[in-house]
Amino acid sequence: MRITGETREGNVARTLLCTMINSIAGRYEDMIPMDPIESIKVGYQVASVTTDGHKVNTAFQAKLGVTPDKPWFANPFVENQEQHEARVHVINDTVHLWKNGFYQLLNKKKLVAPPFPGSKARIIN
Repeated sequence: MRITGETREGNVARTLLCTMINSIAGRYEDMIPMDPIESIKVGYQVASVTTDGHKVNTAFQAKLGVTPDKPWFANPFVENQEQHEARVHVINDTVHLWKNGFYQLLNKKKLVAPPFPGSKARIIN
């Protein structure tokens, strides 16, 4: 079953625009309008995306052509791809990377470190 909604203009909604409020002094939080929208232009351009090292994210990055030598992909919404602004840089979340390394050592008692340029792969026990 697939559920779809319509925008206020009657078009098929592709996403929801959600506005959330949080209390500064307490635990109150609430989602106030949830408006179905087709698309939105807010006047800024994406410069980077931060992800953890989960295999779903790394597989998606590979499909976008992201490699250690080219840690960015072309922004499909920039008309002139020759501009530097056409790049969306992919940044790995270091907190999650350290956490993943810690749990790898904790659970498997070893950590396989990938080779850096000019070095060999190492297994840390």
